Amino acid sequence: MGLSGKRIQEAREALGYSVDDLAKLMNKHRATIYRYEKDEIKNCPSEIVEHFASVLQTTPAYLMGWTNDPNDIEDPNILRRDAMIEHAVAVLNQSGYNVDFADNDADGAVVRKGSNIILTSLSAIVIAYEAFDRNGEVPTADQLLGKIKKDPQPEDRPEVTEDDIKFALFGGAGEITDEMYDEVKEFVKFVKMKHGRPSE
Repeated sequence: MGLSGKRIQEAREALGYSVDDLAKLMNKHRATIYRYEKDEIKNCPSEIVEHFASVLQTTPAYLMGWTNDPNDIEDPNILRRDAMIEHAVAVLNQSGYNVDFADNDADGAVVRKGSNIILTSLSAIVIAYEAFDRNGEVPTADQLLGKIKKDPQPEDRPEVTEDDIKFALFGGAGEITDEMYDEVKEFVKFVKMKHGRPSE
């Protein structure tokens, strides 16, 4: 579960704010607020989640669906998990890695540096960081990634299908034809050739 549009809307309405009011307070366009409320935007930086929480007088954990109490800011499990994610991401960022979180799966994460891409989960990142943290150690990015790669990924994670890739590329808007998808694959081949990387 990612940022909950329903919870944003409910909190906005509870405060008596219109969409325009919230847009002004968030320094966003009205259409962007509607997109958040309709769950069209799930993956957003923590600063935006925190700003929503502040403006809507609730907590980031509530807006993310991690707690059902809009005033629950002291859940130690959530605070500990969030702290470990922040620390792990900081370690990875310091070594030039970017960490992106999945739009439709709050636990999904992608760690990337150049052409090195690792599909993982927030849970795997937390577990890997915690293995060092409980010994009082701060891991390097290589140690952290080594642990993430070594630990098995959840078996219940579904296989990525062609339809999943099409949805990710085109945002699920309208029908995606095979021709559209083939164009994307051709573009990927072109980019790989341009940068001297072999194509499959």
